Amino acid sequence: PLPAPNAVTGVVLFVLVALWRNWLLAPRMGSQDELRVDGQVFPVAEVAEAEFLGLPIEDIREVDRSHAAASTSMSATLSGLGEDDLSGLDPDAFEDRDDDGEEVNEEEELLDDSARASVLLTKESIRRLEIRERSAAAFKKKQNLFLHDEASIALAREHLSAAAGHPGHRSANKPRATQPVKDKDIERHFLKGHWFIPGEKYFVYQPSGGMSNQRIILEHALIVARTLGRTLVVPPVGPHTSMFWNYNKVTWERTVEAFQVFEKERMSAATPVLGLSNTILRRFVEFNENKHNQVWLRVQRDRKGSVRGRLWTTSDIRTLYGNATEDVLFFAQSTMWKSFDFTEAELDFAHNHVQLESSFRQIARVARTALFGDRPYLAAHVRFEDKFTQIYSDQLSPAGVFIRRLARSWVQNITSEMYIATQPSKVTSSYFEAFRSAGYLLTFSDKLMDIPDVLQFLDQFPKNDIQSSVLGLLEQLICARAERFVGTGFSTFSQYIRIKRSDKILVYDESLLPEIYRHDPAFLARCRVGSAIRAMRKAAPSQVVQSEIALLGREDLCDTGPVSLRVC
Repeated sequence: PLPAPNAVTGVVLFVLVALWRNWLLAPRMGSQDELRVDGQVFPVAEVAEAEFLGLPIEDIREVDRSHAAASTSMSATLSGLGEDDLSGLDPDAFEDRDDDGEEVNEEEELLDDSARASVLLTKESIRRLEIRERSAAAFKKKQNLFLHDEASIALAREHLSAAAGHPGHRSANKPRATQPVKDKDIERHFLKGHWFIPGEKYFVYQPSGGMSNQRIILEHALIVARTLGRTLVVPPVGPHTSMFWNYNKVTWERTVEAFQVFEKERMSAATPVLGLSNTILRRFVEFNENKHNQVWLRVQRDRKGSVRGRLWTTSDIRTLYGNATEDVLFFAQSTMWKSFDFTEAELDFAHNHVQLESSFRQIARVARTALFGDRPYLAAHVRFEDKFTQIYSDQLSPAGVFIRRLARSWVQNITSEMYIATQPSKVTSSYFEAFRSAGYLLTFSDKLMDIPDVLQFLDQFPKNDIQSSVLGLLEQLICARAERFVGTGFSTFSQYIRIKRSDKILVYDESLLPEIYRHDPAFLARCRVGSAIRAMRKAAPSQVVQSEIALLGREDLCDTGPVSLRVC
């Protein structure tokens, strides 16, 4: 039967109201897949991804263009070769694998060129697809607000305008309590070319990765600058990122000047240095490259060309760029990553001259005492998979593997107290119950936050993800001071702990030295373990000094290569 007239009327009125509301919203929305913000039309997916990542839309588009170009180039290499086949890889060969921030880890070194390129593309594509799916789903929920509430429309438009890089957000000009204050005069000094001295030669490099990889790249850059006799321009230290383009997206507020982290005087003893201040590398390059009477030579080596081709030695660098007449030599994009074959002596030289600022070592000693007193303790670095490693067959070894390694070294004859360095979000993981069941008393980074001196030290850094990275540097030093240490394989974080344990000059608290030595840059630059012990013995005797002398005299035989699963 036909519906009653009043029902028909209701349906017609409902349809008319729906059409009227859609017409009212037309200026705000473009097509179904577009959003109009302040007169500009953006695809919904791009706006959603920009909002999810907290980045300007143009940055998203630039990455898309770069990724598309890389995909086209690599597709030509892969044509006719078929899909990846990882089934032949032995999982045991990659036990405890991780990478501290770089998109390609050591497993990739074992793949042929075609598989390596394909894994790279697949990983980035999947990551971006997952981001788009999650952000698009969240955005759909916001779209539903448009159909129910006019106030929600205004709020959502205001929020999306901020995500798209527009300054109209209501809180855009409201400074956060922890937001660093930029010195505009210093920023202009670096952006307007006032830093440049005609006749001087400079070396600029592109960092990437987490703190450990940024340090490794800085050490390599120091060797290159010293080899070429150029002043080393040191970019700010950024939080944990993957790939150079992600480092370049980091805002200035999320960086810290390099010489707040690394000792300038010690680095200057190897080569002249200039630290960027109140600006980021991307803007420095944009405002200076081939401007202000500067002539730049940009070197952009293929990202994995160093693996397929020849690694550069200092002799190669001298031959290639020793006679370069350009004012600024810039190793851009991925040129600094896995491109060099330096000798052990050259790397040791770099380790000795690229050291954490002395206050890091002092606060690590204070933290160690606050956590464990004078008692011995063990340490482990447990690296869980994260968004940079989980695409691979990367799997963290079962906790029992760590425990068996410790048992084979009879460490519980020393102590059962153990410091665990891991991601802060994992400290409550059930993974560590096996350690507790085996009799270990565990301490994590959350206990560091109960130490007033540590909190005061961290307060000098921006209260964002850079502070978490700085906390990781303190954890490395605490692990380096332990009686025994076991780390995660293929981790540059674990590797640097082993390097520090093998050379206590990188660990000891030089603030305990007598003043005559403490303020002598020449002594500190050439100081080795023996001279540090002799100088420390001239300090006023105390239990703290004696403990530091014992630390310097302790010999820890650690494998300082990139992969080691042994207790040391």
